[in-house]
Amino acid sequence: MKRIRKIVLAFALSIAFLMPTQSAFAAEPDNPLMYLYNTEMTGTLYEETLTNDYWIDLASFSITDKRNTSWTGLYPKNLISPTETANKDIGVGDPQVGNTYPNFGIVNSMMAPFLLPQFNYRYGYEAGYDVAEGELDGNERQQSHGWSDNPITHVVNPFNFGKDDLLTKDEYNDPLNNLLVLGDLSSQKNADSGAIGEYAPGEDVVLDFTLNGSWVRRYLNGSIFMPTRTGGYYPKTDPNAIAPDMQRYHDGIARTDAQLAFTVNVPDGVNVADTPTATLTGLDGFETPQVSKSEDGKLLTITLRKKDPGKQTTLVAVVEAISRLDMSNVKLSINGFKVSPDATEGTQITFDGTAAGFYDFATKTTTTSPNFQGDWDRRYMFFAAQQSDAGRDPASPEDKPKQISYSFKVVKPETYAVTYAFQSDDGSELPKEVQALLPAAVTGQANGTTVTSPALNTTSVEIKDADGKKLGTWNFQGWKQPSVTISGAPVTVTGTWKYTPAAATPAGNATSETKVGTLSDTGSDGTPAIAALALIGSGLALTGLRRKAKAKP
Repeated sequence: MKRIRKIVLAFALSIAFLMPTQSAFAAEPDNPLMYLYNTEMTGTLYEETLTNDYWIDLASFSITDKRNTSWTGLYPKNLISPTETANKDIGVGDPQVGNTYPNFGIVNSMMAPFLLPQFNYRYGYEAGYDVAEGELDGNERQQSHGWSDNPITHVVNPFNFGKDDLLTKDEYNDPLNNLLVLGDLSSQKNADSGAIGEYAPGEDVVLDFTLNGSWVRRYLNGSIFMPTRTGGYYPKTDPNAIAPDMQRYHDGIARTDAQLAFTVNVPDGVNVADTPTATLTGLDGFETPQVSKSEDGKLLTITLRKKDPGKQTTLVAVVEAISRLDMSNVKLSINGFKVSPDATEGTQITFDGTAAGFYDFATKTTTTSPNFQGDWDRRYMFFAAQQSDAGRDPASPEDKPKQISYSFKVVKPETYAVTYAFQSDDGSELPKEVQALLPAAVTGQANGTTVTSPALNTTSVEIKDADGKKLGTWNFQGWKQPSVTISGAPVTVTGTWKYTPAAATPAGNATSETKVGTLSDTGSDGTPAIAALALIGSGLALTGLRRKAKAKP
C-alpha cells in the first residue's frame, strides 16, 4: 500500500539515525530485524533475548531484502522458519520500513508487537489521531485533532469491525504485559496446575497443556484493519460511502499458514511409551498432532499445522475464519507417560514445557490504484507462551516465573480390594447354604493390577425340607466379569445363581414289587410306605373303638 509505506518509511528513516553502531554491541548481528531493538532504539536485544529467554528455545534466521541486504531475526526453533512456510515465495515486507515480524512473549521491547510502536492504537477501536466517526469534511483530507476516544470513521472500516472485535486501550498501550499467550501444564488426575500432584510408581500420567490467548483474534483483526485507517483514503463525493480503495482491499485475496509447537521434557523417574499420542481440543482447523521423541528419549515435541497451508482464498473468507477463532481455552492432551516402577517414594518430579505458534498472513488487491499496486503484503506473526500466574507450579524456581511446569510427588501406591457378591437370576433371596460359599475379598491390590475371579469348589447346592425331602437345586451360573483391572477404586464382582425346583413324583407310581411298610422299597423319599403305615394305624384305632362299644351294657 503505497501511502502507508510512505508514512512508515518517513518514520523509519527518522529513527535510522538513532540506531547504534554495531561496534558497541560486538555479540549482535550486523543487521538485526527491527523488533530486536529496544523501545528507545538505542541498542539491540538479540544476544540478551537469545540468552535470557529460558521459557522458550530460540533459533536465528536470515532474510535478504530487495536491496540484497541480509537481516537476522530470532524465532521459536520448533516452529517452521519464516523462510520455509507455505508463503515463502512472498517477501515479508521491507525491514527498513517497519516490523513485519510482530511477536509476543519473546522480546522485551515495544518494537516487537506492532509495525511501529506509535501505530499501536491503530489495532484498536478508538480513532486516536486518525479521523473519527463524523469528522470527515467531505474531501480526501482528514481534520487535524488531538487524541479521540470516538470510533474510527466507518468510511475506512470495510469489514465493519466493532469494539469487541479489536484490541482494548489497555492491551495496545501495554502489550508487553497484556498481549501474552499464557500457558499451564497439569495432569488429568490432578487438574489444579497450581498444586503439587501425587502419583504412585507404575501409574499413568496424562498431561494437559492449555493455552489462553483470548486477544489473538482481536489482534489479527487489528492487523487487517490497520492498513485501511491510516488516512487519505476518503471519497471525494459521498462521505458516507466506503472509500473505493478500502473496497478494493476488502475484495482482495489472501494466503495464510499457521502452526503450533509444544515441547515437554521427560524427567528422571518417568518413562514414556514408544508411541506417545496427543489430542488437541478448543481450536479448529489444524491437522492431527505429530508427536516425536528426541534421540535420547528425554524430550517430546508436538507440532500441529494448519489445514491447507498457503491455499489462496478471499480476504473476506479469512476475516470470517478469524471471527470464529477462540484461543481462550486451547488444550493439548498428551498420553504416554508413566511413573517408573522403581521411582522412590517422596521424590518430587517436574515436567517443563514450552509452547509457541505462528500465523503467516499475506494479502493482495486484485485491482490496482494509486494506493494499491497489486503487490503482496505479508506478515509473519509469532508468540512464545509464558506460565500463567493462576496456575503457577509451587515447585517452580523463583527466578524463573515464566517457565511452564507441573510437579508431582511420588507416593506409596494406594491399594484396593476386590470383593465378591452373589445374586439370584430372578432377584429372589439366596439361602444360607449358597451364601456360605461366597469367596473372601482379595485385598492389597495396586492400581492397574488384574485380578481373576475365583473358581468355586461347589457350584451346585441341593435344598431339602425338614424331613429330608429334596425341594430343588441352586446352580452357579458364573461371574459377570471373569477378571477385573483395578482403576483407582475398589471393585465388586457379582456371581449369579439359578434355582431349579425338584421334579414332582406322579401319583400311583409304586410298582408290584413295592412292599407296603418297607421304606427301602419306596423310592428316595419313602412316601408310599408312610401312607401305608398311616392306614394300618387308622384300622387298629377303629377296631379298638368297636370293642369298647360292644362292652357297654
